[in-house]
Amino acid sequence: MVDRLKARLWIIFLTGALVSACVTINQGVPATPTEGIVFPTIPPLPLVTLPPIPTLVPQPTDTPTAETAEPATPEPTLAPGETAPATPIDLMPFLTSGITVYNLGDSTLYVDATIIDTGTGDEYPVGVSSVEPDQYTRQATLATRYRIDFSYSQDTNDALGSCTIDVAEADEIDFAALPDGIIVTRNAVQPDDPAEMVVATSSLCQAGAAG
Repeated sequence: MVDRLKARLWIIFLTGALVSACVTINQGVPATPTEGIVFPTIPPLPLVTLPPIPTLVPQPTDTPTAETAEPATPEPTLAPGETAPATPIDLMPFLTSGITVYNLGDSTLYVDATIIDTGTGDEYPVGVSSVEPDQYTRQATLATRYRIDFSYSQDTNDALGSCTIDVAEADEIDFAALPDGIIVTRNAVQPDDPAEMVVATSSLCQAGAAG
């Protein structure tokens, strides 16, 4: 038991001696600075003086003067008994309906349109138009009565058929011309009776006919 105690004391003594020697060595060696990254010194930025902000001035508007103003157009002077010219009328607001003609034949189709006054019976020719094979044309029209003649020959304007029809507001009338006749429909409605689709027998093409 005494030997064990002596052994422990001896170990403690040796440990203390080693620690004292280490402390003495460390105190005798001067500390050296740690080598690291040396950052460059950034010089101060020079002060920049901004120029003064210019004041916006509105651009003057040129005011016409007596020298620059355009002279007024003088009113025409009418001679005694002379009538002033008619003012042009815009008919587009009145063209509320439409007539379309399809040419399903093999040659040029000629279409001759005439307006008929329902009160007096007077006729006003509109003109003749032509439609090439496999082509069609649509014309915006007035709501009134028309006689439309169809022909594949310029010599006889109604050789293929003729249709006198009352066109109402917003009506869309379609004609399809074939070498042996013409088909007619109103607003794309197909009637139950096939005869009502043929210009020669349709009641649509007999406007104004007696009884």
